[in-house]
Amino acid sequence: MKSTSTLWLSLVFALCNPMTSPAGAAELDPIAMTTDVQGTAWLVDGGKQTRLGLMSYLTSGTNLRLEAGARVAITYFAAPREFTLSGPANAVVEGDRVRALSGSSPALKNLDQNQVAAGQKFSARQRERQAVATFEMKSFDPGSLQLRQPVDTRLLAAPDEFSWRPVFGAKGYRFRLSDAGGQVLYEASGEARKQQLPDTVTLRMGHAYSWSVEALGSSGLTQTASAGFSLLDEAEARAINDRRPAADASFSERLLFASLLENTGLKLAATKYWKALASERPDDDMLRELGSR
Repeated sequence: MKSTSTLWLSLVFALCNPMTSPAGAAELDPIAMTTDVQGTAWLVDGGKQTRLGLMSYLTSGTNLRLEAGARVAITYFAAPREFTLSGPANAVVEGDRVRALSGSSPALKNLDQNQVAAGQKFSARQRERQAVATFEMKSFDPGSLQLRQPVDTRLLAAPDEFSWRPVFGAKGYRFRLSDAGGQVLYEASGEARKQQLPDTVTLRMGHAYSWSVEALGSSGLTQTASAGFSLLDEAEARAINDRRPAADASFSERLLFASLLENTGLKLAATKYWKALASERPDDDMLRELGSR
């Protein structure tokens, strides 16, 4: 049986730009990732400079240049360590460290392996899928019924409520919750655009569920939408909660935990972290997308 650490090392999540590695380095495996970027920093390949972004993969031999006031945190995967550079500086990413070529030496911080596992594997295709999904959600048709939360996600606990977007002209909504076998566990009707479960309905950890909403039009026409979600089993939920960063955790640590949530399928929980991170880095388009889902 694979260890928890090995399983998490297989979790795939990153939001990188395929142009963030030096030319000719595409065949090399990344050894580190930027987990915080403040100010202006560049990837340098010969005479060419490319803007360094958040969650960029870095390979051995990558050269960096930080302008005055810039700050970059780089997390290594194999030997879980974080190097923080402050500009102005020039540096090179080596196999086991970040070495300053000019400017001050980077600060070193040791991390737990489980903190960095979620960021180890990341692809441009996943980034593209995320952008498409975000665009589709933002450009929904106001005249159609659309469920909001929880939708196609895993959860650490039973949802506090179910919600959906209003349908123009609807006189009411019919809510229904079913288990994986199709047995209806609860249903209710009303005019509200959200629904809470009564205390008499208990959802079991490690089980999957589906829910649907039917919008009732005044003309007798209806619209129906459905979605699914599942609860982590107790062992998985405990393992995730044990790795929840402290209130005073660094930006990098919280970003890595958000990646872990995302990779575990806990999209709703991850979004809360992405939103908080985006508020701290308001100029980062990627974090804005993730936090606005």
